[in-house]
Amino acid sequence: MMLTWRSTVSQAYLPSHSVETSHAFSEHRVVERYFRLPEGKAPPASSRAAKRERRRRTMVDVGAHQGESFRPFLSLGWEVHAFEPDRARREELARFAGRGRVTIHEVALADEESADAPWFVSDEVGSISSLAPFDPSHHASGTVRVTTLARALRAEGVERVDYLKVDAEGFDLQVLRGFPWGWGRYLRRVRPPEVILCEFEDRKTRRLGYGVHDLGGFLVERGYEVFISEWRPIERYGGDHRWRRVAAYPSRLRDPDAWGNFIAVRPPGGPRMASALLDELVADRTKQVAESAKLRAALGTIRDDLTQRNRQIVRLRTSIEQRDETIRRLKRTLEDRDGAIERVNRTLRERDEAIARLRESLGERNRTIADLRAALERHTVAPGGRSATRTEE
Repeated sequence: MMLTWRSTVSQAYLPSHSVETSHAFSEHRVVERYFRLPEGKAPPASSRAAKRERRRRTMVDVGAHQGESFRPFLSLGWEVHAFEPDRARREELARFAGRGRVTIHEVALADEESADAPWFVSDEVGSISSLAPFDPSHHASGTVRVTTLARALRAEGVERVDYLKVDAEGFDLQVLRGFPWGWGRYLRRVRPPEVILCEFEDRKTRRLGYGVHDLGGFLVERGYEVFISEWRPIERYGGDHRWRRVAAYPSRLRDPDAWGNFIAVRPPGGPRMASALLDELVADRTKQVAESAKLRAALGTIRDDLTQRNRQIVRLRTSIEQRDETIRRLKRTLEDRDGAIERVNRTLRERDEAIARLRESLGERNRTIADLRAALERHTVAPGGRSATRTEE
């Protein structure tokens, strides 16, 4: 049966999802889908037996951050133990204190205990606090108490862990090593997790002495059926990440600098987890199709707007051309007016010149008349028949 579903997972849908897809893929939703899927002849979700079964389930969330991982399981009536040593994150978790059966633990987890282990935080990215620095923005921020899952579960009287989620910023393998896998008197009553979700990134863990296949091999050695979800290398912590593919483990990474998550399930849960993965992939693709449809609709709207704008531009260009033609006609009219004005001015100048010549002519005539008058006066005849000139003589 295992060979059948592993070959189906490896050969059927993984090749089509080996390329970059939407970053909306979520391993947390995959696990939630897994626990929501019916198991064999389980009673309906509304039955009292199903509700009692859900109430009996327990989730251990290591690196709870803001509670986004365990929130869906609280709504299912699960008991949640959330481990978060970072003070800022615990303040955000405080809102869950009175909701459901959630216990917040203020300790870090590893495979060895410590009363005052150094704690490193980043002022740039609040989600990468760790027991060991791995980013240039890390700086020491006091100390925290470190314990193991075995001691923490024993202190809380937890006898069953259905879902163990680990996001310990590089210490995931140490956290798993601290789980009570052995078979001592007390440990015999602790049921190993049905599902484990843990993170790998060699960039964080090389300095701690282990790599991706050490973590994957640890899960396989404990009898789990394992899937590996690979994401493209992180460009910047706190930024957007790009999911790449999911595969049945063992599987080589497409990129040695990749990061991602292991999803491990106890047999015979492999086919059920494969169904949950397929549902998530289909949902992701469906969402992409819907987003593509929205994008096409938006592009259609943009295209219509551009067409309308182009029509407006054509009308505006036509209006501008008409305006330019009107301006050209007005210029020609103004030029014709200026020509007429110039002709009128020339006529007026000619008239003024004619008037000036006439005035000069009149002046000469008046001088001639004056000369004639003077001559007549000199030759006027005096009384007695003699001219005035001779009488004077």
